[in-house]
Amino acid sequence: MEFSRKILIAADQIDERVLYARTIMRKYPQSVVTECDLESVQRWGPGQCHFDAAVIHFNGTPEAHAAVAAVRRWSRRVPIVALSGVNRGTEAIAAGVDRFILADQWLLLAPVLADWFEQAQRRALARAPSA
Repeated sequence: MEFSRKILIAADQIDERVLYARTIMRKYPQSVVTECDLESVQRWGPGQCHFDAAVIHFNGTPEAHAAVAAVRRWSRRVPIVALSGVNRGTEAIAAGVDRFILADQWLLLAPVLADWFEQAQRRALARAPSA
């Protein structure tokens, strides 16, 4: 059974947001995808942000760092995947993301999310009381 997922996509360029959203929607057509720029993420409060995952275009700017920090303020457990056209993996991981993908490997986005969601589902089943 496929569950609806709430996924945040934060990138300053609309074409990046559309590409990432289409990639995710192919794997999770029932998902609710919220798209915004990096600055908008910083203005949201914790009550507005209940996501199963976050995808952030990590361009190395202060706005990208602040977007990661904002997501971490809402939730320490929400998985964050960062993409960039330049290898900023070490910087992104240090900023608080869980996984870094080079932008030209964007097709890896759906399998990475699928793995996280499967792990979360297994943990939830393991915690559920047996009947």
